[in-house]
Amino acid sequence: MKKQVNIDTFLTSKPDELADRQLLSFLLSYCDPESAKKADMLLAQYGNLANLLDTRPKDFLNDPILTEKEASLVRLVSELHRRYLLIRSRGDRFLRDRDSIANYLLPLFAGEREEIIYLLSLDDSRRVLGCDKISQGEAGSVQLPLRVLLKEALLKEATAVVLAHNHPSGLGCPSNEDITTTEILQKMLVSLNITLIDHMVFFDDSYFSMSEYGYIIH
Repeated sequence: MKKQVNIDTFLTSKPDELADRQLLSFLLSYCDPESAKKADMLLAQYGNLANLLDTRPKDFLNDPILTEKEASLVRLVSELHRRYLLIRSRGDRFLRDRDSIANYLLPLFAGEREEIIYLLSLDDSRRVLGCDKISQGEAGSVQLPLRVLLKEALLKEATAVVLAHNHPSGLGCPSNEDITTTEILQKMLVSLNITLIDHMVFFDDSYFSMSEYGYIIH
């Protein structure tokens, strides 16, 4: 049985020295001193910490284990982590390779259960001009509004763009619709002298690059 964590052990422990159960129990102890059993119940129900932290606030309302205050605390941790990733990824405003682009975009999809489409606009030197949410909705139901996308690219005076969306299901490969839409979009952008650098599909903590696998040819 792992020992109960208090402030002293938490502050003096090395990274990864404490088990998920211990960390969750310590977090919940700010609301409930008898938090160890509740931590076990939550990990059994959600499977792991990632699934728990990815849970939407409205889904917590029907959870018999967590109080409203505890649910808010858990969600707060998830949101703080997402914003931490966003801030850290914004340190370099010049995105000159695939990995730097992916690292910039990945935090935008952290914990999202809905499908979201973003347009990343860049100039000739690959400096970020803007990153705009184009559409959002239930998984599998989101359509790509091409006119809105083209308008955003023109407003930013972009010479290059990256299209990005997520697959909340966890499936990494692009759908046939993704491939067809990308081909249409690239042709439209070429007519405006704008380069489609990539269309990235994000899933879990990874991504699929349509440029890397030959779906986009420059």
